[in-house]
Amino acid sequence: MSIVTKLLAACKGEEAKYIVRSLEGKLRIGNAERTVLVALAHAAVLAEQERCKRQIYMTYLLLLNDRVQPERSGAQRN
Repeated sequence: MSIVTKLLAACKGEEAKYIVRSLEGKLRIGNAERTVLVALAHAAVLAEQERCKRQIYMTYLLLLNDRVQPERSGAQRN
C-alpha cells in the first residue's frame, strides 16, 4: 500500500484519477475499495505537506531576497 500512496502523492494534475481508475478495475476485492480510499487519503496528506514545504521555502527565499536586494542596490549607487 505504501507504493500506491507514494505513487498517488507524486501525481500531477489528473494523473491520480487515472491511476485510481486502473486500480479499481484490477482490484475487485471487498477490501480493495477501502484500500484505495486509504491510499488516496495518505496521498492527499503527503501532497499537502509537500505544498506547505514548498510554500515555506519560497516564502523564505522571497524574504531572503528582500533582505539582500536593498544592500545590493545601495552598493550599486556608490
